[in-house]
Amino acid sequence: MANLDRVQRYATRLVAGLDGISYEGRLQALELYPVSYRRLRGDLIYLWKVLRGDLGPELRALFPLRACNRTRGHRLTLRKLESTGLPLVYRLSRRATYLWNSLPSEVVEKQNEARFKRRLDEHLVRRWQLADH
Repeated sequence: MANLDRVQRYATRLVAGLDGISYEGRLQALELYPVSYRRLRGDLIYLWKVLRGDLGPELRALFPLRACNRTRGHRLTLRKLESTGLPLVYRLSRRATYLWNSLPSEVVEKQNEARFKRRLDEHLVRRWQLADH
């Protein structure tokens, strides 16, 4: 991740007219997001495909749903699993479960991939901007 971030920082410095602007300012001017944001977005899109069964039943079985009758959240809330072996940053199940479970139902329960991505972007951008300011 650090290498990708360095490459993105370097590439944004090469754009003419953005001299003397901070990295965050260059990203905003170019309508780009940091590598960490794009990784989270990719994780959530992948999870959505897994939970829909688009990537096969074997992968679907690795992400069990939480059995609960709560009125909050959405119907695709994941159970948080204990895992060993790999460091946490490499485990999709641990890395993205909290964020997935915090998504509103109007994002998660979209049946169309394009609509899911659009709603996810709206939600994440709003959340990302609130975290920055």
